[in-house]
Amino acid sequence: MHRLFAELEPSLIVTEQNLADRVRYILRSNIFDVAELERLRREAVPSSDENATAEDAAPQMVEQPANVDAAVNTPVVVDSNDDGTVAQELELEHMRSILEEAIVETRSTPLENRPRLPRIALSKRNRAVVRALNPMLVTYLEASRDLCETDSILFGAALAVCRIIGAKVSTAGRATGHSSAIPAWRRRIEERIAKARALIGRLICFRSGNNRPRIVRTVRMAFAGTNVSLSQPDITQKLTERIDDLKQRIAAWGKRIRRYTERSTRFNQNRLFQSDQKRLYESLERPMVSGTGPAPDQADTVAFWRGLRSEPVNHSEGPWTEVVASQCAGITPMDPVIITPDDVAEAVRRAPNWKSPGLDGLHHYWLKGFMGERGRNCGDSVSGRMHCFFAELEPSIPVTEQNLADRVRYIMHSKIFNDAELERLRREAIPSSNELATAGDEDPQATDQLPRVEAAMDLPVVVDSDDDEMVSHELEQMRSILEEAILETRSTPLENRPRLPRIPLSKRDRAVVRALKLNPMLVTYLEASRDLCETDSVLFGAAVATCRIIGAKLPMTGRATKQSSAVPSWRKRIEDRIVKGRALIGRLISFRSGNNRPRVVRTVRMAFAGTNISLSQPDITQKLTERIDDLKQKIAAWGKRIRRFTERSRRFNQNRLFQSDQKRLYKSLERPEVCGAGPGPDQANTIAFWRGLWSEPVNYSDGPWTEVVASQCASITPMNPVIITPDDVTEAVRGAPNWKSPGLDGLHHYWLKGFMVCHAVLARQFQETLNQKSLSSLFTTGITHLVPKDQN
Repeated sequence: MHRLFAELEPSLIVTEQNLADRVRYILRSNIFDVAELERLRREAVPSSDENATAEDAAPQMVEQPANVDAAVNTPVVVDSNDDGTVAQELELEHMRSILEEAIVETRSTPLENRPRLPRIALSKRNRAVVRALNPMLVTYLEASRDLCETDSILFGAALAVCRIIGAKVSTAGRATGHSSAIPAWRRRIEERIAKARALIGRLICFRSGNNRPRIVRTVRMAFAGTNVSLSQPDITQKLTERIDDLKQRIAAWGKRIRRYTERSTRFNQNRLFQSDQKRLYESLERPMVSGTGPAPDQADTVAFWRGLRSEPVNHSEGPWTEVVASQCAGITPMDPVIITPDDVAEAVRRAPNWKSPGLDGLHHYWLKGFMGERGRNCGDSVSGRMHCFFAELEPSIPVTEQNLADRVRYIMHSKIFNDAELERLRREAIPSSNELATAGDEDPQATDQLPRVEAAMDLPVVVDSDDDEMVSHELEQMRSILEEAILETRSTPLENRPRLPRIPLSKRDRAVVRALKLNPMLVTYLEASRDLCETDSVLFGAAVATCRIIGAKLPMTGRATKQSSAVPSWRKRIEDRIVKGRALIGRLISFRSGNNRPRVVRTVRMAFAGTNISLSQPDITQKLTERIDDLKQKIAAWGKRIRRFTERSRRFNQNRLFQSDQKRLYKSLERPEVCGAGPGPDQANTIAFWRGLWSEPVNYSDGPWTEVVASQCASITPMNPVIITPDDVTEAVRGAPNWKSPGLDGLHHYWLKGFMVCHAVLARQFQETLNQKSLSSLFTTGITHLVPKDQN
C-alpha cells in the first residue's frame, strides 16, 4: 500500500506506519461511507478503460491522479489546479452562499430565538469544513463594529457549518429552562421496566381467565418466536415461567439503575471534594428533600424575577460617592491594558469545547475553530511556534504540527526523560549566545548542524562514535556489564537463575536492547557458541545486563519452583487494612472499658492523631464510639469491595471459559466448591514419588512389536529434509507472546525478539540438532508443579 501511495503521490512524504494508521482510522471511524470510499478508490486508481479514454482525450490527465491524502484530510478544501476545478469551485460557492444566508438570518434573529447549536463530532471532515470557512469570514469580521455584531457573525458561521455537515439544528428557539435531570440511560431502563410491568399485568390477567381480545393479542406477542401455543395444556406453567423471567429482568434493571446511580453519586462527590469541600460536606449533612407540596405558580414566579432583573432602576448617588472619590484620588491609575490576539487565543485554548454557553448560545469550540487566516501563520499558537522552530532545527524531518504536539505531550506524560535529561536536550537544541560565539570562532560549520533532538529521544543511549568521551565511557560501561552478566550466567545452574522481570515497553528500554543487539561483544559470544545451551546462556546474560542497565529489580536468590499465591495483591492489601482496622477497634473498645495500659493508650492517641481530640476531655467516650463506628463502616465497605471485585472476576473468568471451553464451564458450575479441610499429603513422599517418575533414568527394552512396526513403515516415503533458515526463526518468534511463562531457562520471548542477531545462530544450531537427531537436556527437562486436587 505504501509503494502504491508513493507512486500516486510522490510529493507527499509519509511513513508506512503513518499511512497504515490513517487507513485504519478512516475505516473504523466511518468518516466516509462505502460509496465515497469507492469513488475515492476509482479516482486514485483508474481502470484500464478509463486510462485509455483519458489518454485519448487528454494525455496529461493520467499523470496527475487524484490526491487521496488531501481528500481524506480536507474533503471540501482542494487546490484549484486539480481535476474537476469547476465542480470544486461550485462547492466552495455553495458553502459561501450558505454562510452568507446563515449570517444574514442570525443578524435578524433575537438572542432568545436563536436555535440550539448541537455538539458536532471532532472528525477530520468537520474540522476541514471549519477550516474552509475561515478565509470566507475575514471580510465579515473586518467589517464588524462591536462585539455583538462579531458574535452574530460567529454564530452564523457555526450555523452554516452545521448545515453543511448535515447536523440537526432545532428550528424553534432555545428553551430557557434546564433539561431533564434524568439521564437518557435511566429513562431507557425505566421505560423497559414500565413495559415489562404492563406485560406482567396482562399475563396475570390472562392466567386468571381474562380472554379479552386485547389481552390475548398481548400474550401472543409475548410468546412470539417460540413454540408455545395458548391452547396447549401446560400454558399456565409457561405463563408463570414468563412472569418470573420478567420479574427477574425488572429486578436486574433496578439493580443496574441503583449501581449506576451510586457510581454517579461517588463520581460527583469526588469531583466536588476536589473543587469545593465545604459545599460537599453541606450536601452530605443536608437531608435530601423531595418536593411533595404544590408547585409555585409559573406566571407569578416569572413576573417576580422579571421585576427584579428586567425593569430599569435609577440609582440616586448619595454623598458617600463623593467621600469614596476623594479617598481614591491618591491611587495611581493602572497602566493601560493591551489585549493582543495571542491573549484571546490563549484564553480560548484552555476553555472546554462544549461547556454550557451563555445567552448567545455560542460554544467555545467555534471560537477555537474560527481563528481566521492569522491562525495559519507560524507563531500564533504554542504548537505553531514549536512546529516552526522544529522545522528550522530539523528541515529534513517531515512532521505535522499535530503529530509534533502529540509527541511532546506523550514525552511529558510518560516521564521518559527526567528533568536533567530534558534540560540537557534543551541546551543542546538551543545553544546560548556565548556557546554560539565560541563555536563560531572555532569551527564555522558547527553552528549549522544542531544536534538531532528526535534521534536523542528515540535512542537515548545509542549514539554515534564521533561523540565526546562521556559517550564512549557509557558504551564501555555497558560492554563491561554485558560481559560480567554473561560470565555469571554461564557458571549458574538453570534452577538458580534469577527470575527476569517484565520491563515496560518504553523507548529508552527498547533503545538499550537495540544498543546491546548492535554491540560487537554480543555478536562475538553468539558466533562462538557451540550449542543451544550455550546460546541460551548468552541470551539470558544479555537480558540480565539489560535489566541492570535500566535499573529493573532482579531477585538475588534462585527462582522458586512453586506457583505464586492465588490471592491477588489488591485483595491482600484490602485484607491487611481490614485486619488493622479490627485490631484498632479492639484497642479502642478496650480503652473505652477502662483499660489504661501504656500500649493501649499509645494506640488510641495514634488513632486520634491530627485531630483536636484529647483523651482527658469529658466527651471522650462519645468520640471513641464515633471512631469505632467509622472504622466499622470502613471495614464493611472494604468487605463489600472484596465481594464486588471477586464477583466481577468470577464473571469475567466464566465468560472467558464459556468462549473457550463450554463443557468445562458447565462442569465447574455443577460441581460444588469443596475446600480441603483434611490433612494434606506429606510433601517429602509426594516429591519422592514424582521424582521417581520423572528424574530417574529408565532403560527400555525393545520387544518384537518394534520389528513389526518397522516392517510396516518400510514402504512409507521419507520426508524431504527440513532446512531451518533465520527467517523461520524470526517468524516463529514474532507470533509468540512477549511475557508468556518461560521454560526452565527463564528466558521470555521478548528477549528473542529484541536480540535479533541470535536468529541466524539459532537457525544454524537447530539445523545441527535436527541433523544429529539429539536434543540437549535444556529441551528435555521440565518443572513439575504439585497442585492439590479435590475429592473427585
